[in-house]
This record gives sequence, C-alpha cells and structure tokens, in this order.
Amino acid sequence: KSVYFVAVVFVMSAFFLNMTIGVVVEASRELKDATNFDGLDPVMKEFMLTMKGISRIKPAPCISTPTKGLRREVFVLVNSLLFDKLMSTAIVLNCFTMMLTHYNEPESFSNLL
Repeated sequence: KSVYFVAVVFVMSAFFLNMTIGVVVEASRELKDATNFDGLDPVMKEFMLTMKGISRIKPAPCISTPTKGLRREVFVLVNSLLFDKLMSTAIVLNCFTMMLTHYNEPESFSNLL
C-alpha cells in the first residue's frame, strides 16, 4: 500500500511541477512575443524594454580545459557523460534507499540500509 502511495505522490508532484513550468514558459513566451507595448503603463514599458535588452546578453564562455597534470584529468573526468550518469544513478539510488525506511522496521533491515 505504501509503495502505491509513494508512486502516486511522485507522479502527481511531477505532473503539477510540469504544469506549473508549462504555464510560466507560456506566459514568458507571450510576453516575449508582444512587441508593441501600447496597453502598458510607462513603468511596465520601461520594464519590458529592460528585459528585452537583458535577453540579448550572451552567457559567459565555458571554462577552458586545463592543459596538463592531474587537474586536467579530473576536469575531463568530471565533465564526461559517464560521470554525469554515474552521479545521477547514485542520487536516484540514494533516494530509493531513503524511501525504504519505515516505522517498526527490523534492526537487521535498518543495518542493511
């Protein structure tokens, strides 16, 4: 019963998070597409013009790879796709083991975790 409840809570929270993000993205897309500011008061016009100017700013360039030594090896390892997948798997497994704890669990089960 508790597994079903956890699954429902997880799925519903993901659903509502997705819906919320969708609404925010759609609202920002509508604001971005609005090129005329006729219906806005002067403060909002200034805000929209400022936001339009800020959106033209490019992000900072990526960090360059170190040239030699252990620092380069660690940099390449940490930026690899395999490392990303391993860390994501470790986080999911950690969440799963935290989810397994329950009330009145046997001491052997607690020691196993």
